[in-house]
Amino acid sequence: MKIQEFINTFQTQFTQFCPCVITEDGEVIECRLGHTEALLAIYEKKYPEENVPKEVVPMQYLIVRLHAVVVDYENQVYSDSLNTAQKEALSCLADSGMIEMHLANIHGKY
Repeated sequence: MKIQEFINTFQTQFTQFCPCVITEDGEVIECRLGHTEALLAIYEKKYPEENVPKEVVPMQYLIVRLHAVVVDYENQVYSDSLNTAQKEALSCLADSGMIEMHLANIHGKY
């Protein structure tokens, strides 16, 4: 969903807890079943013929492969760089009080 729709829907529900994923195009996806499950759902739609390699840490691999941002209230994990749409979504979440901005770049660590 678009960032403003996400904020309007969840701002009163998420207090010091904001589990979501921001996709490469800036869409925000709630993580009802956890970040890894949300990332896997995106991955399976985008790459239906591929499987996550068994020898990797799934969440880290998916962050890198999907160029996604994993968000919770206190930390936001991404790899390499953030694009304009992702920066805007993060800024909106911070401005609304749904997150405290603490970016963690895992590029080169995976």
